Amino acid sequence: MAKFQAKNGQIPNFVKNGKEADFWYVDCIDATLWWLIALGEFKRDEKFFNRFEKEIQKAIAWLSAREHPNFYLLSQQEGADWADLMPRKGFVLYSNVLWYQVKKIYKIKTALKTKAYFNYFFNAEKIPQKTIKENSRLIKFLNFAKIKKEKYLLSYFSFGERGKDVDVFGNLLAILFDLISQKRKREILKYFLSRKANKPFPVRVVLKPISKEYPYMKMHNNQNKIFSYHNGGIRPFVGAFWVLVLRENGFKKEAQADLEILAEINLKYNFNEWFNPETKRAMGKSGQSWNAGTFLLLK
Repeated sequence: MAKFQAKNGQIPNFVKNGKEADFWYVDCIDATLWWLIALGEFKRDEKFFNRFEKEIQKAIAWLSAREHPNFYLLSQQEGADWADLMPRKGFVLYSNVLWYQVKKIYKIKTALKTKAYFNYFFNAEKIPQKTIKENSRLIKFLNFAKIKKEKYLLSYFSFGERGKDVDVFGNLLAILFDLISQKRKREILKYFLSRKANKPFPVRVVLKPISKEYPYMKMHNNQNKIFSYHNGGIRPFVGAFWVLVLRENGFKKEAQADLEILAEINLKYNFNEWFNPETKRAMGKSGQSWNAGTFLLLK
């Protein structure tokens, strides 16, 4: 991946046959974030890790250029992360959880500021008067006063709209990477359980599928319709994060039950890409390496 890094620092989202790098549409943001997080696992292997010092600095610089200078959060265009057929844009929950984790790993000084603004935006925490004064014009323009605290973290926040689709993956990663309080973690997990996010298999990636027909949600033969693909389909690779987060936050009985279901469907359907929660049909393609990879987190 480092070999095919763009001159501006962006890491490709995949490399085909070791020859051709793909960067998706515009600013495919999470490949660079996950690459930095993955590389962080090798920090203790100094010889290997230090080989990528130049590429790491370029990648962080590319991401930093997308960070709002007052809010310390990344901004992005729609369809610029793994859920590439979803209309999330502006400040996106999933990407900013990963950005905070990158800042922790690489000891970037503004990590705590990113965490604070993350909670103002996505968790509807009260903004201190000092912060309001420092950013009064933009905060007023964004109309923060109308942000309602939900039983989950907002999936995205932009000038014109707030995401209400309930991004399960983004919420799980926020819990896993300690962006919110323990009380809030349990509240979100209880809400997901009450909404049967793990039924019939773990786990549905969106709890409130988007019914409005955004033009690009019709792409790829209409595969992103309600309860499909990124728009409420069941993704076993996210199901592994679900089990992990349940287990680490006191829901051990539920975690064990869903681990067994996850193991069963991965075995039966050969690590299939996604399932329709209404029909239980296996959709997409089998043999997904991310299903196998995240399942190994549960060993």
